[in-house]
Amino acid sequence: MIKQTLSKYAICLVLLCLCFTNGLMAQGEVRPKVGLVLSGGGAKGVAHIGVLKVLEEAEIPIDFISGTSMGAIIGGLYSIGYTAEELDSMVRTQDWMFLLTDQIARPYSSFNTKYEKEHFLVNVSLGADKKISAPSGIIKGQGILNKFTGLTAGYHQIESFDSLPIPFACVAGDLKSGKEIVIRKGNLPLAMRTSMAVPGVFEPVYRNDMVLVDGGIFNNFPVDVAKEMGADITIGVDLSTEAFVEPDYGNVVSIANRIAFLSGEEKYRKNKKDVDLYMNPGLKGYTSADFKQSAIDTMIAMGEKVAREHWDDIIALKKKLGDYIPLQKTAFRKKANQVYISSIRVEGLETLDEMSLYKMLKIDKDMTISAADAESVVWSLQGLGLFDRVSYLIVPDNGANENTLVISVHEKGKGNIGIGVHIDTEDIASVLLKAQGAIGKWKKHNVTATAKINKNAWLDLDYNFRINNISGAIKTTSL
Repeated sequence: MIKQTLSKYAICLVLLCLCFTNGLMAQGEVRPKVGLVLSGGGAKGVAHIGVLKVLEEAEIPIDFISGTSMGAIIGGLYSIGYTAEELDSMVRTQDWMFLLTDQIARPYSSFNTKYEKEHFLVNVSLGADKKISAPSGIIKGQGILNKFTGLTAGYHQIESFDSLPIPFACVAGDLKSGKEIVIRKGNLPLAMRTSMAVPGVFEPVYRNDMVLVDGGIFNNFPVDVAKEMGADITIGVDLSTEAFVEPDYGNVVSIANRIAFLSGEEKYRKNKKDVDLYMNPGLKGYTSADFKQSAIDTMIAMGEKVAREHWDDIIALKKKLGDYIPLQKTAFRKKANQVYISSIRVEGLETLDEMSLYKMLKIDKDMTISAADAESVVWSLQGLGLFDRVSYLIVPDNGANENTLVISVHEKGKGNIGIGVHIDTEDIASVLLKAQGAIGKWKKHNVTATAKINKNAWLDLDYNFRINNISGAIKTTSL
């Protein structure tokens, strides 16, 4: 009798353990992870926003984002909490031509900068060897980098992009090694800028002995990157229309386009085959430079259209994921006007004095400003016309609930040459020539010669000196 009782207890105990174990397994079940892959495509990348609208409507969770070029920009901003609606409003209201041509708004420009722009069509800098230095790209990318920095306030220097609200990775290419570079840590706005550095158009980004350019050359549709990040299911938005089809070999543009994508063609075909849900809005007829308002409106709509055409596939994917709680994205983004800065530091100065810069800008080194105001400070600094490059980061102070605005600058060379053309009723036509050079290691002596060549020709000579932060000038004019 005792043995039978013990047997019953043993059976009950085993059954209880099995139920408990099964319960733990059920609770521990993890739904498949979803990776969103956004291809490059320049202006065509706004179509990604239309797709995101539909994915949000279907409440599809996004666990990882990988992107290239414009896909890296949209993906990077989405990863820190911008909604599809916010991105839509942003791209529609942005003055893209102003932003992409590195222009400086007039209120931020100094008198000398305004004068140079108004009188000289071309300004060429001289390198350290006093020779004319050719630019490495038509566009420096200064304006777009500062815009990205302002939009990503609170997420500037990240140890790992895996720690972002949605883990993120973007693709670039190293011209020195000829290899694909996947960026998953460091300076988030610079990573986004790097991924869109189209060779010959944007200046490359020089980092850690690498010359980094647009990742589309090696991997324009980085499905493999999303899988390496941990995605079980991938949703890919591909904007390609002509990059991987037989070109017109009698057309130089078609040939150049073909060459640009040759190295990444094999990987593109494999990634396209491996993606679980593939969408292509079919933007044939649009180019990577179509930033016109009408084109942006149409391409966003076409992105939304192709996603709705795949609505059944999206819902089938949702059912495959099982039950889950939709993520509220707006809850985790830090907004620029909520990030405050208590001190300012300028790095990269060689001949100029930091305190003198603060006086020129009429700011206090220890003033408290918001991250939204930091961009204005940087634009004002760039508007002085003293630097080739100006960028910034907002860095948290260790052990304190405060932030430091770290501005990185690169001083212009020791000279430049300017050429301008002037037409009026008195002189008919005239040519302006200007040559400016600095003397001495610390640029304490500057000489500028400006000549106007016409029937009323003149030559203007200026000499400026700076000794112990005390400035002086001598000016002569010859007719």
